[in-house]
Amino acid sequence: MITKIPLSLAASALLLGSTLFAAETVDTVADISQELPLFDDIDLTITTGNQSSETIQNTTADVSVVTAAEIEESGDQTVAQAISRVAGITVTGNGGYGQPSSIFVRGQSAGNVLILLDGMRLNDPSTTDGRAMIENLMTDNIAQIEIVKGGSSSIWGGNAAAGVINIITKAPEKKGFSGSASLNGGSYTTKGANALLSYGGEKLTAQLFASYLDSDSYSALAPRDAENDAYTNKTAHLKLGYRLDDSNRIDAGYYWVDAKGNYDDAFSELLANDTYSHYTSKQENYYLRYRYSSENFESVN
Repeated sequence: MITKIPLSLAASALLLGSTLFAAETVDTVADISQELPLFDDIDLTITTGNQSSETIQNTTADVSVVTAAEIEESGDQTVAQAISRVAGITVTGNGGYGQPSSIFVRGQSAGNVLILLDGMRLNDPSTTDGRAMIENLMTDNIAQIEIVKGGSSSIWGGNAAAGVINIITKAPEKKGFSGSASLNGGSYTTKGANALLSYGGEKLTAQLFASYLDSDSYSALAPRDAENDAYTNKTAHLKLGYRLDDSNRIDAGYYWVDAKGNYDDAFSELLANDTYSHYTSKQENYYLRYRYSSENFESVN
């Protein structure tokens, strides 16, 4: 049996319920506000604004930060995906994994955006405009991504006319040796694995990270099942740090990536097949950095 309630009675009950709910909500918010910390108390440290450590509240630059927790919650697999969620950033791509991608900050060209990995410059001078090949950057082992919007050439030099994006990897979180390994998989026959080995000491810190990703991926053609743009990515990253004393520290790093993939072009759309359109990308970057810091001064060379 279906019971019908007159409209006038239902409206009265709804109005009364809304009034009671509103009163209860106000009390709840008042109680919670006494317990939640203010944003100014959140100690989020950045290094990209002026090449020295400072809290995000104290920087004068327009900085956005994508944290490891946000990346994990969103499920983003590539740096391009994670960055595309930031206001003022436009990321273009031609399909799935490994497809040529470009980052535009405030409408300026990709060559005017400096891409860093732990302070290493990833912009490729062999490209026509000096852009970085971000399509091969995965989100594994990333601590946070710092994005400075606006001209930063006075601090970072060339390629920073539109802004700077610094991808910072995780540091050893425990004293002594620690490690982890994981396997993952997904649609388009995507499968991957990564392993991390870390050492944290009083003076020496070391970290070795390696990852592998293989996917049939999908095409930018319509329909997407016309053909697949297969992609394979092998990445290795080594970080070393040694603290000489409370003020002096030496850091070194090495980054290597070997990627292979297919891409789409005008002939791919015509033939619905691009098995001949493929690329191999190998990239190596390394750095050696000396850092001096005191209570009122910090210098990086």
